[in-house]
Amino acid sequence: MEIRLKYSSYDSFEFKLIGKKSLNETIEIFNSYPWAEETAKIKNIKEQISYPTLKLLKDNGEYIEINGFNKNEQLFFNVKAKYKKIIWRVIIGLQYSDKEILDFIKNYFSESTTTILTKIKSRRHTMNSAIMDFLVYGFSDKDKLVLFDKDAPRYFEYKMKGSRAFSKVFFSLIFLLMPLGFHIYTVLTGNPFTLKIFLFLQLLLGLFAAPGLILFFNHVKHSKNIKLYFQKNNNKFIVLNGSDKVVLNKDEIETFVKHVCNASGRAPWTDFEYWKIKFKNGDILTLSDMIIDDMTFMKHFNILATDKVKEKQFLPLIKQATTANIGS
Repeated sequence: MEIRLKYSSYDSFEFKLIGKKSLNETIEIFNSYPWAEETAKIKNIKEQISYPTLKLLKDNGEYIEINGFNKNEQLFFNVKAKYKKIIWRVIIGLQYSDKEILDFIKNYFSESTTTILTKIKSRRHTMNSAIMDFLVYGFSDKDKLVLFDKDAPRYFEYKMKGSRAFSKVFFSLIFLLMPLGFHIYTVLTGNPFTLKIFLFLQLLLGLFAAPGLILFFNHVKHSKNIKLYFQKNNNKFIVLNGSDKVVLNKDEIETFVKHVCNASGRAPWTDFEYWKIKFKNGDILTLSDMIIDDMTFMKHFNILATDKVKEKQFLPLIKQATTANIGS
C-alpha cells in the first residue's frame, strides 16, 4: 500500500511520498511520526490548516487519511476514508486513540471496504459524497501564493475578482436588459413594441434590477482597493487598502458578524453578503465576499458554520469598508 505523510507546515494538498510499504513498515512509520510535536505547532493557530497526516492509498484509488490533533492536552486522531459506492464518497471517523488507530491500520490492510465502513459507522462519524466535495472545493477560492515579503514565507493573497463580482450582478443585468431583448425580438418578428409599452416594461423590470445594481456598485467601491494576505501558522494577517497597510492579529478579534440579504431567495440581489469583524480595541474591518468567499473566510479565521452570527438586511450595503487606520 502506498504511504504518504503531511506535516503541519505543508499546504492543504501537499504530501511527502514514502512509497509502497507493508503493514509492519506502515505501523513503524506511524509510531515514529512526531505526532505530539506537529500538533503542538498548530495548537494556538486560529485557522483551519494542514493537520499532521498519514495517508494510506490503495491501487484502486481508495484511501484513508489519519489526521492527528490535540484536544485538552491529549492526542487524538480522525480518520477520513474515501471509497467508491456507485459514486465516490467520503466518511470521517472521529476521535480515535492511538491504540484504536493502530488496530484500524491493521484492519485496513486485511479487511474489505464494507467491513471498514461498518467499523467507522459503529461510532461517531460524519459522511459526505464526492459531489459535495466537488461543490465545496470546486467553487471556493483557489489559494494564490505570493511572495509579499522576500524575507518571510509565502502569503495567501485574496482580492476582488471580476468574475465573482459579475456573477453577483448577472441576474440584475438580465432583468435590466430584458425589455431591450423583447423589443429586438418584436422588431425582428415585424410587430414592434410601442414606445409607451417599452418604457413601461423598462421601468417595471428596472425597479427589480435596481437593488442588485446599487449593491454591486457599493461593494465594488469598498472592495476594489482591498487585498488580504494570510500566512500559514501565523495569527497575524495583512490588509492593504491602496497604499495603506496594516497588520492585524486574529487573537484580538472580539466578534464576527455576517450581513446577509433578507429578501426572498428569488430576488436577484440576494447573493450579496459581507463580514464585519470587530476587534477588542473597537476597530472594525468590513469585507465583502467579493474579496474572499465564505468558505475561505471561515478557513482562515477558523469559524464553524454553526458559530456564524447573521444580521439580515433588505439591502446589505457596506457603510464603512475598513478601520480608519487602514485608510478607508
